[in-house]
Amino acid sequence: MENNKSRLLFCLALVLSGVLLGCSTAKPPAQPESKLSGPKLRIEDALAIARDYVQQHHVEVADSYIDSTRLDLNPGEGRGKFWLVTWQRNESANGHFIKGGQFIMRIYMDRTVEVFYGD
Repeated sequence: MENNKSRLLFCLALVLSGVLLGCSTAKPPAQPESKLSGPKLRIEDALAIARDYVQQHHVEVADSYIDSTRLDLNPGEGRGKFWLVTWQRNESANGHFIKGGQFIMRIYMDRTVEVFYGD
């Protein structure tokens, strides 16, 4: 009787240790990406990618300046965070900047680029 009790306790200890081991190695559930967590791609690297893209694709930005660069997140597209870099034309008429002509880039954390042109 004592031998069966020892075996039972031994089996129970094995099962519990397996459960505990499984719990400690299990990955936590994936959290949706938050704008509050830091980007995987540094802003300096994103700007270097933007500069390289402009040179490789012969995009004319000589009359433009980088107006803004910001970290953005569009959860609807499912691609996660991206750096949004916007060039603004440096032209004016009668002291007012000419509307339109923006060159806009999305630079994703995997270093892929999407390009848009402003109105």
